[in-house]
Amino acid sequence: MKNVSLKYDPNLSIEENAAKCGVTVHAIRKFIQTNGIDRRHDAQLAKFLAVQKVRTLKPHATVKEIAEELGISQNTVRKYLNPANEPSKIDNKKVSKFELAKASQIIKSISNSQDEILYNILRLYVHTDTYDCDLTASIGVFYRGIIPKPQHLYDKYPNSSQ
Repeated sequence: MKNVSLKYDPNLSIEENAAKCGVTVHAIRKFIQTNGIDRRHDAQLAKFLAVQKVRTLKPHATVKEIAEELGISQNTVRKYLNPANEPSKIDNKKVSKFELAKASQIIKSISNSQDEILYNILRLYVHTDTYDCDLTASIGVFYRGIIPKPQHLYDKYPNSSQ
């Protein structure tokens, strides 16, 4: 396999990035997933910055005029005119979340691993190394990986002695 250095541009579509880098669309998708890039966040931040730029250049422009210039809805313009709706407080000069955080600290919203999903839920909400109780334990398959088995395991129709 050839080692390719991708120059990912969050302002381009996945297909445009693939063509620019000379790789397949699948390779770009894999790069995005591996590096924890949040394309939805990137799009929101790009819209916010565009609305703010037009507002700066044309301070007396109406919401309708800004919407027509940018090709977005008036409600979206109203949303992003309010600085409280800024998608990122970290650094407005960078667009991609990939550039703003280390991939190892990003919690992804999708994964191919159940262990990773459960571990991320623990990191986000529980702040311990395991759950207190699992009400749908069945045979406890989730606890064969990185997460220790909870003290209380229940199921309506248990398949093993717990």
